[in-house]
Amino acid sequence: MVNGRITERSYRRVLRYGAGLFRWMLSNMDRLLVQSEADASRVRALGGAGITDRVEVVGNSKFDQDIVQLSAEDVAKMRSALKFPETAPIFVAGSTRSAEEEAEILRAYVIMRTRFPELCLLVAPRHIDRAGELADAMRNAGLEPVRKTEIAAAASVRHLILDTMGDLANVYALAAFAFVGNSFSPVVNGGGQNLLQPLAHGKPVCFGPNTATVRSEVGLSTQAGVGFEVQNAEELAVWGERLLANEAERATIGRQARDLIVSQRGVSLRYAREVAAIARNGSGVRR
Repeated sequence: MVNGRITERSYRRVLRYGAGLFRWMLSNMDRLLVQSEADASRVRALGGAGITDRVEVVGNSKFDQDIVQLSAEDVAKMRSALKFPETAPIFVAGSTRSAEEEAEILRAYVIMRTRFPELCLLVAPRHIDRAGELADAMRNAGLEPVRKTEIAAAASVRHLILDTMGDLANVYALAAFAFVGNSFSPVVNGGGQNLLQPLAHGKPVCFGPNTATVRSEVGLSTQAGVGFEVQNAEELAVWGERLLANEAERATIGRQARDLIVSQRGVSLRYAREVAAIARNGSGVRR
């Protein structure tokens, strides 16, 4: 097992419906390499005493994903291409999954804009075929949304819908702070999306309370003081306003976020070395 994890929800379901089957399955594995101590504890509990010495915490290989670091010039060019005001702060909400979640984000943005009227908004829905629905919701909230695919016709942009694929990882570099979606109810598969993209650009990142599928990343980011859980639009607005009012705090979090990413890199290589060691020692591998 490489990069293994088991959520609390899955663990409870296995205990209820299939503990015996999982114990047999795990007993037939030579090495169980997992993301976190919580995962290791659950695997040991499911597998029994016989597998204890085969379980090892290695880390989360997602930290090794290649996220391009953009220069200040690159960021300025992207801002200009998207027609945002030259110096206005931008709130980026990425990978949103539902109208209900987006309603919370829009409500938080409207609250923040009362105190910081220059604040811009960029929303990237997880599924771009929802862009029309999102545009309607933004207009109903009193905003003036522009879709990226229609940006050529816009004179300037303050509220952008990212309805293109493959751009979000770089777009986070524009953010003063970010929200990562599929974390306000209703969520898919327990909740959570990629927190590492904004963190790699040194951006403070927040998320809702439902993040089961990225539990490891949430734990590391909250411990490092660069990831923040919020329960609703009001808490999101309070968090955003605090950061907008404190540029020094944003800069400190930015340095800590980049340090966290660097500190966790190399996990994929450690997994590869473990696999290679098992391959070399073929006599010890069960068949």
